Amino acid sequence: DVDTDPQQFTPGQEENNPNLLSHEHFQIPSSFFQDENQNGLPGQGEGGEHGHAHDGATNRFSIKSIILNSGGFLAIISLKLLSQHFLGFFVFLAMFGTHVYANMTMQKVVHQSSLRNSSCRGQVLPFLWIITFLSANIAVVMYAFKEEVLWNVLMFQLPVLHNSDFWDYLWMVLVTDFILKFSTIIIKAFLSLLPFGQKRRGKIYMVVENVMQMYRLLTPIIPWFHFLYDDQGMVLGIILVALYFLMKIFQCLAKVLEVFKSFKSLLSDVSYGSRPSSTEINQCGENCPICQDDYKDPIKLACKHIFCENCVSMWFDREKTCPMCRAQIHTESPLWKDGSTSIHIQWY
Repeated sequence: DVDTDPQQFTPGQEENNPNLLSHEHFQIPSSFFQDENQNGLPGQGEGGEHGHAHDGATNRFSIKSIILNSGGFLAIISLKLLSQHFLGFFVFLAMFGTHVYANMTMQKVVHQSSLRNSSCRGQVLPFLWIITFLSANIAVVMYAFKEEVLWNVLMFQLPVLHNSDFWDYLWMVLVTDFILKFSTIIIKAFLSLLPFGQKRRGKIYMVVENVMQMYRLLTPIIPWFHFLYDDQGMVLGIILVALYFLMKIFQCLAKVLEVFKSFKSLLSDVSYGSRPSSTEINQCGENCPICQDDYKDPIKLACKHIFCENCVSMWFDREKTCPMCRAQIHTESPLWKDGSTSIHIQWY
């Protein structure tokens, strides 16, 4: 056995006795203390690939676990809230489904009523059904919640609330927004029964939609004003209300411009083309490519294709291009001209 007591070492002793270890052998390499992102731990290979893989797997596992655990808890909380506000949630789903059905039906009826071979009775009855169906829905909701006096919101007043918490304000705003949507469709259906020409009917739908969107944008202001200001310190309440009003001002200004543009479009008489000669009509054929019937008030577009004026006006309520060659004829937006109503929920 070799005595390796460092106190007995003398200079040069390690040179004479190879079995003795010098103090340099007891020094830990500096690379051992280097960060694993640089050279890794000893025995892990170049670049510390094993360290990176292990760390990445750990992070991925942790994130996945957090998402799974949080998702499960959020589902539990959602069920709890659903049980507490089951009636309000059911009313919301019922009104949402009613709006989707009425909106699709309105678009379908508007399209059918624009066809030349549609009968007068076929035009009236579907619109009367839409008016009756949505009016009944509004009456049922107002009667069922007459204690809350929901119609106060429509007159920019605060209804009667029992708890006055966030969910009550939110439910109140959502229900009144759907009532205004139903009212928008009713107004459009009623105007469809009036003898407006097809060329202006789409523009009338657009004006009604933009005006009602403006109204829907204003009705939530009073409820959310009370919610943000009540039960808060004066300074915090003023700050929250000021931020909310600042946001609403920009939204209202943008909507005012849209309303102005829609009225301007309604009052202007846009011509999509010129009147073709009899020779040009004979060259194109005897029937309109859209309605497949004889031409009635034919009009020739810039691309030289000829259609009935009402037929092509109905087409331009949905498109900007020629039905035949897809050449762009005008730049005016066809949005809301087909009788549709916005599905967006104005909850603030």
